[in-house]
Amino acid sequence: MGYLNYHSGKKPINKVEDIAGLKMRVTETPLQIDFQNVLGANAVPLPFVEVYTALEQHTVDGGNQTLINLEKSKFYEVQKFVTITNHMYNPQILLISKKVYDKLSADEKKVLGEAAAEALAFLKTKMTVSVMPPEEITKMKEKTKPLIDKYSKQYGEQTAREMFAEIDKASKAR
Repeated sequence: MGYLNYHSGKKPINKVEDIAGLKMRVTETPLQIDFQNVLGANAVPLPFVEVYTALEQHTVDGGNQTLINLEKSKFYEVQKFVTITNHMYNPQILLISKKVYDKLSADEKKVLGEAAAEALAFLKTKMTVSVMPPEEITKMKEKTKPLIDKYSKQYGEQTAREMFAEIDKASKAR
């Protein structure tokens, strides 16, 4: 699953205000930088290969990752808290040919689909896991709405509408 969630070594992030002042690692893209800064964080753009060391050395306080990235990159070794926010969708692709996929058993296909749930179960044994309340997610959406307008104009409003429709459809299917 490609939804981003907050992680921190300093404190749990249970409210939008908890993000303010934190040095948050972001990908080196204007949207990610703007998103964190609008929420009051100090965005720190870093290549992914530098994240573990930056967390370990407290160059950054946290960031936002998919649950699978938190597990597979062992960020739980240098972070204490993860908050389920699903605040951004980060497409992650598992490439497998249709020919190979069609040969998988129903159980094998199910395993592929359950990877995020397994990552969460694992992280619960290593980190304090919380879920940001819906009213806080609503506040986050309100604070970042100007970015949606900005980037929709930049990349095409029709494309943005189609993307949000697909995200909405995928969210309802979960």
